[in-house]
Amino acid sequence: MEILKTKNQNDKASTLYNMMHGSSRGALKDFDGDEMEISNYVIYTDTNQEGELLTCVTLREPDGTMWTTNGATFVRDFYMILETCERCGEELTAIRIVEGESKKGRTFRTCEMVE
Repeated sequence: MEILKTKNQNDKASTLYNMMHGSSRGALKDFDGDEMEISNYVIYTDTNQEGELLTCVTLREPDGTMWTTNGATFVRDFYMILETCERCGEELTAIRIVEGESKKGRTFRTCEMVE
């Protein structure tokens, strides 16, 4: 496991652990809103049961609710949003969750910036 990026550089160990491995995290596919306010995030690598290395994102809302995903499209788009914010000197505070359908008919989630 490697932490690639986090919003808060001085998080306590318990905060990071719970964001990466806590049982109270929900699957992003179960998020039923449109826009999500973000108080914290962590992007990290983890290994699945087959030994494959995955990049994961966990998002934390101000009320403490956490959502996690290893969906490649979401991870890629979220990372690009963060890079855009960094380049422009802005802090990411919210995203819009967007549901799509792949060419094979599977539902996936990604995100976009809120203006």
